[in-house]
Amino acid sequence: MWSQFLFEIAHFATCLFTALVLFATFWLYQDAWKVRKTMRGFLRTCGFLFLSISYVVSSAILEATVLKVSLFSASNMVGLQLFFRNLGYLLIFLELASEKIESRPKTQLSYVALPAMAVSLVAFQVFSPVLALLAAIFYSIKAVIGLEAHVKPAAAAFFLFTVSELLSLLSLFRQTTNVTLFHLLAPFGIIWIAQHVVLLLATLVLGRWVFGYLLKQFEPQLFMMFSALTLAIFLITTTVFTGLLLKSVQDESLNQLESDAKVLQYALDSKRTEGVADVIAIAQNPELEKGVADKTKEQLGMLAEQFLLSKKYSTLLILDDHGQVIARGEDKDNIGSFLNDDSLVKRAKAGEAAGGFITTDGVLAPVITLRAVAPVKTGDQIIGTVVIGTIIDNAFVDGIKKATGLQASLYGNNTLSATTLLAADNTTRLTGITENNQDIIQRVFIAGQNFKGGVTIGNTLYFAADLPLLDTDNTPIGMIFVGREQQEVLQAAGHSVELTFIATAVMLVLSIIPSFFISRHITQQIR
Repeated sequence: MWSQFLFEIAHFATCLFTALVLFATFWLYQDAWKVRKTMRGFLRTCGFLFLSISYVVSSAILEATVLKVSLFSASNMVGLQLFFRNLGYLLIFLELASEKIESRPKTQLSYVALPAMAVSLVAFQVFSPVLALLAAIFYSIKAVIGLEAHVKPAAAAFFLFTVSELLSLLSLFRQTTNVTLFHLLAPFGIIWIAQHVVLLLATLVLGRWVFGYLLKQFEPQLFMMFSALTLAIFLITTTVFTGLLLKSVQDESLNQLESDAKVLQYALDSKRTEGVADVIAIAQNPELEKGVADKTKEQLGMLAEQFLLSKKYSTLLILDDHGQVIARGEDKDNIGSFLNDDSLVKRAKAGEAAGGFITTDGVLAPVITLRAVAPVKTGDQIIGTVVIGTIIDNAFVDGIKKATGLQASLYGNNTLSATTLLAADNTTRLTGITENNQDIIQRVFIAGQNFKGGVTIGNTLYFAADLPLLDTDNTPIGMIFVGREQQEVLQAAGHSVELTFIATAVMLVLSIIPSFFISRHITQQIR
């Protein structure tokens, strides 16, 4: 989540910085236009102003991964950005194309027709790179063929703007089913980062050229200093505010997840209490007491099967006073083994009814079983033991997810035993994945304490609350997991972040007005 937040802040800062530099370029051309108020100069001046506005709008557009539904129509925001971007590039290109170029001595200037231009502008989205390229070409002509070598940085900047626009255009192919291509084109992926790096380089090249002129005049120097300081203050304030907002949302989510994990733990404890109550009722059945006393294995086998079916448990065993299995509800013929070393059986032989969880090896993942035992008595004499067990499987955690909407899992030791988490195919469960986070292992499995924080499961980031799953001796034999994708938490705060970015962009634009008047007032006072 925090990496996406930092990328969004980087996008916000880069776009606003680009807007500031483009506005400075507008100021430069506007100063020149005031001397000779020609229509051509006016076109280029407005072009840079519109480009600046387009990047202000772009700064307030959050990536699709951050917002499920934008408070303002995302298509409208993108359309507004493209309108100002294309209009700005178009006006600059028209001014450059219509301007007479003074060629160098002994150099013939030839205009190159661009009949394919109309074909290139098939969709509105491709206007920007084409027009940026045309502006770059005509700036290059003025610098290389003409006598205006000083505009070479502007040409280089517009070539970089073209590359940035082309990289941005690749986002149209994000719906691809090719996994490798999707990861390249995804928001905050390699192409996204490259596009913003190129945009920043273009801004730095253009800014170095523009400020080389503007900072030679006192009033523009003051104005740009005020504007840059205001931008820095807004960026720092926005970063701190949104960071604190996300931290608050994260802490609230983790606390809620811990409460939900405790609810899941309570559900397991209730199931254990229910199991103990059931096994006591079975152990006190008169027919069962008589069968254990007489050791009538056939009758006990029938009773065990009946109890198993009526209570819907996975296993039901009846033991004699020596700890030998004399009846088994799920498999009548599998008897004769001894369970004297079982800790729960020992408790039953001591006259105590108890329940607890155990972990056994499974084919793909450990199996967590809830077991409960109760002594079979004749008077005060213990003549046998009843053992019941039920497997805690995916159906149990599915019920938790249906009730809470949260991802729930149970670990046997440090391996996923039952889970609602699915693989990329949205069908296969992620059972069998091991938890190797040493902080979790130390706190939950060794110290028996709760853990809450960020975890990675199946290449997906989650906020999680992990509680130890204890046996009857209060020894951790597994873990209870309740989690929520970090992306969902970011989306929960997305609207607040979006409003913050939009408000900051608007206030930054409005701050230009007092900056202008303050700088003009100071200049007049000095004069």
